Amino acid sequence: MNEKESDNGPDYWYVLRDMKRPNAKDSGFKALLKRVELKGRLFIPFKQKIYCEFGKHVRYEIPFYQDLIFVGEELKKIADILEEIPALQFRYVKGKRAEAMKIRNDSMQYFIKAVAETEKVRYYSIDEVSPQLYGKNIRIIGGRLDGYEGRLMSKRGSKVKRLILDLKECNLAAAIQVEPEYIQLVK
Repeated sequence: MNEKESDNGPDYWYVLRDMKRPNAKDSGFKALLKRVELKGRLFIPFKQKIYCEFGKHVRYEIPFYQDLIFVGEELKKIADILEEIPALQFRYVKGKRAEAMKIRNDSMQYFIKAVAETEKVRYYSIDEVSPQLYGKNIRIIGGRLDGYEGRLMSKRGSKVKRLILDLKECNLAAAIQVEPEYIQLVK
């Protein structure tokens, strides 16, 4: 695979999967988080889970999906890391044999920036976001998400406005809370 590198690093982010159980003490994603050379080039969508330990409720952050770990690095470097951490492997494109799943750097940076700018992010699989949840096309004018475009989540009874961002290549969507005063309808 021929992959060129731009000023912002590689052109693609590769998708990995963790083969260990979510509650494993030596999971692959924990080993990746410890790697200094991946700082700023690693993205794992987390959700909070509450476990009962010794009679007390403890809140942990675990990956939203075990098989969605994004690494923005050259393919060769990732392959070397996978040899060191056997619990991890590439996630492959469905229907295409031995083609590692990848996402363009600009799409991934767009997604990461939006998620980082929001305190409460809700992740969904694309299958969970039905066409009824997709509202009007909007653009954010001003504020922390200035310039972002997407669809407004229309959920009955919700008092919060959320922008839906999709990463269709890997079946992931994020609903990001936006302030109503910054919403502009796009036709």
